[in-house]
Amino acid sequence: MGEELSDNRPDFLANGNEWRTPPLWGIGLFKDVNGHTQYLHDGRARSLKEAILWHCR
Repeated sequence: MGEELSDNRPDFLANGNEWRTPPLWGIGLFKDVNGHTQYLHDGRARSLKEAILWHCR
């Protein structure tokens, strides 16, 4: 995903540039279930649109 999205924190066999993105099933319930709308692996996107735009950089 590039250096701008890297969190530089290894997790098991993945390095800081690799992570698994969860499926988008139920995305409409995200705020109700989680109590927030912080997206991406580290919560840096404040909306779904912002999360998508992070991937277009």
